Amino acid sequence: MPPHEYYMKYTLLIVFAVFLAACRDMMPTGADLDSPDLGEDFMRALAPTVPEEPRNNRDRFIALALTRAVIEEKDIPDYQLLRNKSRIILSNTTDEGELIEPSALPASDSVRFILLGEEAIQQYADTWGDFLYLCVNQAFVGADTARVDVSTRWAIDTSDRRDESEWPLSGGGYRLEWIRQDSTWTIPEIKMIWMS
Repeated sequence: MPPHEYYMKYTLLIVFAVFLAACRDMMPTGADLDSPDLGEDFMRALAPTVPEEPRNNRDRFIALALTRAVIEEKDIPDYQLLRNKSRIILSNTTDEGELIEPSALPASDSVRFILLGEEAIQQYADTWGDFLYLCVNQAFVGADTARVDVSTRWAIDTSDRRDESEWPLSGGGYRLEWIRQDSTWTIPEIKMIWMS
C-alpha cells in the first residue's frame, strides 16, 4: 500500500472514532438516566443561598435542626438518597406557609443550602428528573419548648407522564424537641419519626 493511502486510511479512521466518541457522549443511555449523578450540572448551576445571622429563636432552632439532619448526625430519613449532599435544595416555605429565610440557615463549610420555592422545585424536577429535597414542615418556639419538623420529599418529574404507582416511595422526617430547664435548652430529642 502506498504511504499516502496508508495515512489517508488511518486519518479517516481516527476522525471517525473521534466522531463516534463525541456522539456517544451526547446521547444518554439507560444507565445514565438512572445515575445519581444525573443533574449534577443543574445542582452546580444553582447558586447557594448565603446564610445570614439568626434574627430570632425560631431561626436558631431551624438552623440547629438542619445541622443535625444533614451536616452532623445526617440522620434524616433517606439522607443517603439526596443527590448532592454538599448542595442541598431546601423548600423556602413550611407546610403552614411560613417563609424560611437565609437567617435560618446554618453556616457550614461542608454543606450549602439552596432555598427555592415549590414552583421552582417542580420546574427543576420536570427538567432534570426526580430528586429528593429537604423541607422544614413546621417550627414552633414557646417559652419553654421548641419543636422543628424536618423531612425529605421527592420532587417528581411530571413531564414524563408516569403512573403514580411508578413514583419513588421513600422520604420521611422527624420532629426534634428542645425543653428549657433553668434557662438552658436541653439537647434535642427525636419525638416522632415518619417514613413514606
